[in-house]
Amino acid sequence: MDRSSMNAPRQSCPDCVRKHLAQACALCQEALQGYPEHRWLAIGHLAEAEAEIEGMSPALAERFRNERKALEEDQTYQPPFVALIAEVTSLNGVTACACQQREDIVDRVATVFLMGCR
Repeated sequence: MDRSSMNAPRQSCPDCVRKHLAQACALCQEALQGYPEHRWLAIGHLAEAEAEIEGMSPALAERFRNERKALEEDQTYQPPFVALIAEVTSLNGVTACACQQREDIVDRVATVFLMGCR
């Protein structure tokens, strides 16, 4: 197994980053409303957002990491999720989502495959 590819940043998807940030925000609010275990779920989503953005912006990935570490250390800390989402949106070249492109390709392949199975 080639281990060099295991440390490579994963393909960045701005929509996925924003979804992870939005989910982390909702989970942080739930943690403050009596579901403390949801804080760890939020931390996990921040880690996913960090991994997703690494290929597009290592600096933003580091910012996400710092926010995640702050949340790990302080149970009442609330990262600035709306500002983070805005930063992702403002990155140059953030228009198309690679996930949507993959879904489109899968749909086309499935259509061709199903037509051949008739």
